[in-house]
Amino acid sequence: MPNVYPTAKERLDARPRHQRFWRFASPLARLLGKVRFNYTFDDLSGIEPPYLLLCNHVLDLDPINVGAAMGNQGYFVATENLLHLGVWTKLLMRYLCPIIIQKGKMGLRSTKELLQTIKAGASVALFPEGDRSFNGLTGPIPPATAKVARKAGKLVCVRFEGGYLTHPRWATTLRKGRLHLRLVNVYDAEAMSAMSDGELASAIERDLHEDAYARQDEIARAEGAPVRFSGSHLALGMESALFICPECGAVSTLASDDERIRCTAPGCTCSARYTSEGYLEGGRFATVTQWDAWQFERLGQLMAEAEPDRMLFSDHVTLDHYDTGHMLLSSVPGTLAAYARHATFTPDAADGEPARIELEQVEGIGLFLRNTLIAHIAGDAGHYEVRGDLPFNALKYRYVYRIAGK
Repeated sequence: MPNVYPTAKERLDARPRHQRFWRFASPLARLLGKVRFNYTFDDLSGIEPPYLLLCNHVLDLDPINVGAAMGNQGYFVATENLLHLGVWTKLLMRYLCPIIIQKGKMGLRSTKELLQTIKAGASVALFPEGDRSFNGLTGPIPPATAKVARKAGKLVCVRFEGGYLTHPRWATTLRKGRLHLRLVNVYDAEAMSAMSDGELASAIERDLHEDAYARQDEIARAEGAPVRFSGSHLALGMESALFICPECGAVSTLASDDERIRCTAPGCTCSARYTSEGYLEGGRFATVTQWDAWQFERLGQLMAEAEPDRMLFSDHVTLDHYDTGHMLLSSVPGTLAAYARHATFTPDAADGEPARIELEQVEGIGLFLRNTLIAHIAGDAGHYEVRGDLPFNALKYRYVYRIAGK
């Protein structure tokens, strides 16, 4: 495995190679974005580096699209899951050399590495949400982001508009509509020093906030119709985001096809069609945002009403265990079950030992792609990844963790 934690000095010593690759790849990235996504951007090449760039996170290809706009070569903060891509990991580390962080948390090592890289003269781009949106809204931004920005000395805030509907987090396909990267604000050290940490954190949240459906409504008022995002299999995968039926209240009974999401519980007729503009027709909710807000609140009610040993839901999954060096130690199929204050995993093998995990033991939870749940357990045991095929929904487990107050 390549060195996944190079020092800032090692990274910058190899910078001439990174710059050559950047000059070669940037025109290709701009062409790919224009053809595939109808991508446009505010040109960032006139902003004098180095700086910390913050952006909302909407596509797996966000670093490529941001890089196309930056002009000047820089580095990205990336999740540790990129270390599991075999030969692609080697190529990424050699030519882009991202700053690696654990999914679900950013530690002192990666923060120090980020700041050292900026102080040595290279810009760094960070997607502070840490996760792409499942519901069309920009996710929570850690308050510590403002402190990191202040130490960086110069902050550039940009925002993707149209990204969620170009490729919803739950979707199995890309769509072509309208994707734009907007330069929102540039803050120098003097401007940031005039703000408290709270004021700077609020400014960052405002700059990065995007509501996919509010954007569509705004465009409809200005242009007479919302943007159409064309593609195939538009509704397929929606059960990766939606997990409670609003009609019968059943959990994990939703299923999707190319056009619709529906409930499979006996006797339930709940069904909604997903349109090319991103809206829902024929159901209780008009948007994924509305449905998600309702199911989050409903899950909180179920947890509050549940007895300690009453299971909320369960799924058949595969549990992968990685050590601190990101080497796979084991891969075990079994059943994951969630309760109000703990979870259990029961291996399929007859001689497998069931495990109970208290939520207090979990230091952080993140999601990778659509349906991989990543959990960091206290201590030096490494981390666990839980993956499953549709209709498995990993999001509901993270919601349990959030609602429990973690």
